[in-house]
Amino acid sequence: MGALNVGPSVHVGSAAHPPLRLVSNREIEEKAAEKNKAYQAPLIGLASYLDKCWEEAKRAKEPIDRMNISAMRQRKGEYEPDVLADIRSQGGSEIYMMLTATKVRSAKAWLMDIHLPGGDEKAWSISPSPIADLSPDILQVIHAEVARDAMQFAASTGQPMGQGDISGLMDHYKESIKQRVQEEGEKAAVKMERKIEDVFDEGGFDGAMVDFLDDLVTFKAAFLKGNVIRKVPTLKWERTQQGYQPVVGEELQRCYERRSPFDIFPSPGSTSLDDGYFFDRHRLSIKGLNALRGAPGYDEEAIQSVIDEYGRGGLRQWMAHDYEKSVLEYRQNEQANSASMIDALEFYGEVPGFLLIDWGLSSEKVPDPTISYEVNAWKVGRWIIKADINQHPLKGRGYYKASYESIPGAFWGKAVPELMQDDAQMCNAAARSLANNMGIASGPQVYINDTSRLPPGEDITSMYPWKMWQFGPDQSGASSHRPPIGFFQPQSNVNELMGVYEKFMALADEHTNIPAYSHGSTSVGGAGSTASGLSMLIGQATKAFKSVVSNIDENVIKRLVTDTYISLMQWDPDPSIKGDLKVVATASTALMVKEQMQMRRKEFLDSTNNPTDMQIIGLAGRAEILRETARSLQMDVNKIVPQVEQMGPAGQGGANPAQAGDPMAGQQPGAPAELMPGGAPAGGGDQALFQKTA
Repeated sequence: MGALNVGPSVHVGSAAHPPLRLVSNREIEEKAAEKNKAYQAPLIGLASYLDKCWEEAKRAKEPIDRMNISAMRQRKGEYEPDVLADIRSQGGSEIYMMLTATKVRSAKAWLMDIHLPGGDEKAWSISPSPIADLSPDILQVIHAEVARDAMQFAASTGQPMGQGDISGLMDHYKESIKQRVQEEGEKAAVKMERKIEDVFDEGGFDGAMVDFLDDLVTFKAAFLKGNVIRKVPTLKWERTQQGYQPVVGEELQRCYERRSPFDIFPSPGSTSLDDGYFFDRHRLSIKGLNALRGAPGYDEEAIQSVIDEYGRGGLRQWMAHDYEKSVLEYRQNEQANSASMIDALEFYGEVPGFLLIDWGLSSEKVPDPTISYEVNAWKVGRWIIKADINQHPLKGRGYYKASYESIPGAFWGKAVPELMQDDAQMCNAAARSLANNMGIASGPQVYINDTSRLPPGEDITSMYPWKMWQFGPDQSGASSHRPPIGFFQPQSNVNELMGVYEKFMALADEHTNIPAYSHGSTSVGGAGSTASGLSMLIGQATKAFKSVVSNIDENVIKRLVTDTYISLMQWDPDPSIKGDLKVVATASTALMVKEQMQMRRKEFLDSTNNPTDMQIIGLAGRAEILRETARSLQMDVNKIVPQVEQMGPAGQGGANPAQAGDPMAGQQPGAPAELMPGGAPAGGGDQALFQKTA
């Protein structure tokens, strides 16, 4: 039913009830035209620019999606449709050997041991800068203190302090304060490290990392999105007279998630996520869209327009391989889902300033419309619901990418299925031939010279032990007697085919750097037949595998932890965690030699267990070695090895400090410290100065 055409607007109502407003057709059309006009300018500008970029990225991604789908089939154990059709046309076995799935699982488990070791270990650490820089304020205070000491020296001696003494005093103060700054930096590093661990635990980092590693060993690249601030529900318990009651609330939290390689669309020709632009395809619910209202940078009117337009039927931008992917992931009926999901495109890249101004950004954010700005934009259908300048100090985009095997100068790398694709195909071909040959050669083949001698209804396709064959007289008139039936045994090629299979299975070990013994295979010959030889082989495999771990360390772990550190430095209110710190990725160094270190500690314990070495290291040194060994085995160190104070005088051990050349060995406790000219302490006497500048 159309709107009532009653001319001018009429208000009907009373003080108790709100007025009823009747709107004319003309007013409705004018408002619709006004709303459409307000949208047309951004559509021609920013939205059309993003549409152009999206079409370019989508076309460039098409061959990559085909290869990723092929990797999924290979891991799942399914032939490509055209290959399966050829096999069926020839008949025979359709067996598929799950060699790729075994290698993928082994690689993932190996990487999880390294990057998610559990306990107190982790694949990264925070450390202070090796050289502490003194701020101009601290240097000014040092100059004032040196000037004061020089004046005191002149007043007490009647002679001015020499330039060399002044320089020495200045260096002394600087080195002492640098040492204090370094100590404070170490304390801040420990607190920052614990804070980031807590952020990772609450933000779901471990779960995202597990999924990321699964993608890494399967697809041409894996992606992680991190440090995204979101509102998440919280549950706390409040004690009342009726007992503990749940209290549900909300809080802002940094979140981490794996992003599917099928949803990331880089710009053509880009080599990294920081090069050019890229899109991330999201699937949002109506609830998720409503949660974006009020968030910084989002247009509430545009969000409402999206809900009005797509709220009932949803909006899905189906890609060419979405259906194949859903089938391989056992989601065959995804297209029949009645839930109203809406696809959104998140964009990171440079956009001309005048397009941002046309969309509605202020001149404060876009001071020069003639240059391009790094922006983050969200597009849903024909609507831009967000466009804002990237606020990261280093223009980081919050996305992290790594490949199992990187290709220099290329965005996409290679993973386990692609590296062993030829080997898997040869193993499958050998397995199919083996299955066919085993079936053919499993018993004798039968031939019948004259089927006319068979009685009517005889089933010649059935053969079993002690079967009675019936034949009539030979009507051929042949001079020589021919047997009515004959048998022959087909040749078995099992050994040759097994040799082919084992050869290409061994090549798969070399091509992927994942040896069979790393996932429990007992068929290890040569050096692997002994414990020390097997340890040596595992060590060599670890060296080859180190490049994979280094890719993750440098491109994901280090950058993600650094971005989290930068965010905490900017927004966290706790001053004790802040300082000039740096992130160190340790997975490719310390964690890779974890097993070797345990063996070396055990050997060191055995070799130093003699009276001569015990006189040198003492019980205290021996206890420290035991602590490190127990800690590497994830034991409770304090319950096994007592502290030095608890061991008594005999536990001090070791060499005499005076004999070791300790310059402080001969100084008695409480003795006056050596003074610099003017009465300044030679060391450790500038604590008040540091506190003054703190």
